[in-house]
Amino acid sequence: MHIARPAARLSAFLACMLIAVIPEGAEATSYQLTHSELAAESVVVLAEWVDGEPPRTVIDKRPGCDDVVEESVGRATFRIVRTREGASDVAVGQEIAYPRHVDAKKGDRFLLVRDTIDDPRVPYWSASGRLSDAGFDYIAKLPALDEPAARRLEYFVRFLEFNDPQVAADAFTEFERASYADIVAITDKLPRHKLRKWVAAMDPRKDRQLELYGALLGLCGDASDAELLRKRIVDEPRASDKADFRVGIGGMMDGYLLLAGEKGLAVLEREFLSNRHVHLSETYAAMQAVHFMWEHGGGKIGKERLRESMRLLLDHPDLVDFAIAYLTRWKDWSVRDHVLKLYGAAEFDIPPVKRAIIRYFLLCARDVSADAKTNPPHVAEAKRRLEDFRRRDPQLVADVERLLDLE
Repeated sequence: MHIARPAARLSAFLACMLIAVIPEGAEATSYQLTHSELAAESVVVLAEWVDGEPPRTVIDKRPGCDDVVEESVGRATFRIVRTREGASDVAVGQEIAYPRHVDAKKGDRFLLVRDTIDDPRVPYWSASGRLSDAGFDYIAKLPALDEPAARRLEYFVRFLEFNDPQVAADAFTEFERASYADIVAITDKLPRHKLRKWVAAMDPRKDRQLELYGALLGLCGDASDAELLRKRIVDEPRASDKADFRVGIGGMMDGYLLLAGEKGLAVLEREFLSNRHVHLSETYAAMQAVHFMWEHGGGKIGKERLRESMRLLLDHPDLVDFAIAYLTRWKDWSVRDHVLKLYGAAEFDIPPVKRAIIRYFLLCARDVSADAKTNPPHVAEAKRRLEDFRRRDPQLVADVERLLDLE
């Protein structure tokens, strides 16, 4: 589920929170093509492993040969057992000579992919991993890329946590890349009872899926699901060190607030936003949940109530620049005095925080409607504060102004 996150500094463990868990056996890449994308641009077939040779290295030890090394990457032979409808230049029973070793036994089935731009006379195939017949059924019936996003998601939702790992990972990726609005459009198709089961069983320390499933449960669940999410968020042992933070906690908080509203917000305030004894990753996740409700809550929690929650982080040294950035975007000019006191204060005297404060007052000073005859009080005050900043840190103010004008 794609939700915009702020472009601001992240400490190392927060960056780790945003790394997706790669399914076992899959290779990590900067962008993993989904099966839909592969099928649209490539020829895909289901093929069984027939035979092959492993890699080998031969060292020639004869006198005068200087240890000449002969290397081979091995080979494999596959036989096509199924093709997609419309594949004209491949056929069931056709053998494919694969120029590398594939660790398999006779009869093991794989998804083979060939780019459509390849010359059919000299095709280049790549093995995309083991795949079951049920998995190929999934690929054979994939909706086209140009179909409405909501209609495509209706197909993929049936394969979340599917028993073929390749299929489950692919369906999950389609949801992670979907917009929130498109997911909301299929709320009545979400499998509430399955989501509840997954949320209850998964380990938030390693199961990244909880980030998605917690939010989905918030869309389709009820009061009992809110209580389940609360227990998982609050009652379970929390992250105690940097190697053991809960990667799925954010989505569960999103879902919890969707279901529990202001009552749930009070819980997050007490347990995370006001509590300096919890792991920073947990406080960060709670802050993001407040932002989520501002953007996607549909009025479930009032705007002013959300501002109150974000203000709790104005004294948090590690998250204050995030909080100021959000309050700036939300035009909360009521905290001008509080924000001003942070400028140059001991725990906050670092460039990222100073830049956030300057940006706050710059935008406050520009908050004038086109038909206004006089400046509102907050605008006049902001302009006075900016003059003081220019005397104290002229280059920093100039840098922030330049970046702001580029936005």
